[in-house]
Amino acid sequence: INAEYGKQWYQRRVRDTNYFTKFNLRTMTETQAVHSDEAEVRPPKHQLWDTIKSIVFIFGSAIITIIAVKNSMNPYIHKIWGASHDFHGALWNSIYNLFGRNDFLIHILGTTLSSTACFVIFNTVFLICDITGHPRWLLKYKVQEGKNEPVDMKRMWSCVRTAAFNLLITSPVFTFCMYPATLYFGSYHKGDLPQL
Repeated sequence: INAEYGKQWYQRRVRDTNYFTKFNLRTMTETQAVHSDEAEVRPPKHQLWDTIKSIVFIFGSAIITIIAVKNSMNPYIHKIWGASHDFHGALWNSIYNLFGRNDFLIHILGTTLSSTACFVIFNTVFLICDITGHPRWLLKYKVQEGKNEPVDMKRMWSCVRTAAFNLLITSPVFTFCMYPATLYFGSYHKGDLPQL
């Protein structure tokens, strides 16, 4: 008798729990739909308009802030630039004379040399860290920490060859092809540095 009673009690309990759970969920969703703005479904046209308004507000605020900061900082920038203009102007003129005052050469070679130098200098530090495993504190900045340690030298040299090809062949060719576009949009290298 006790086993039969326990079985009936368990079935009633499951049935009642399921009923109340369904009732509570239905009641909650109806209440949320009445009292919540999130439950309101907006047509796509209104969502687009809301998005455009948000973008205009964000970018408008940013542009106004940048213009205000630029206008308030202008006198200080003129003081700083005036003090260091002689140094930068002399350095620029020496580089410009080194390239024979040739705009094409300074655009192609200058761009390639400066970007290659920056890439090689900064990435050599990480390459040495990958090869030697030292300094240890620098290893925590790896994208996949704990993987590829030690580095497979065959894969590493393949990567170095690909990077060298991109820096020394692809970059100058692309810069050469873009030279007419840069002239069209007003990039020039003639003479002294411009005044602020």
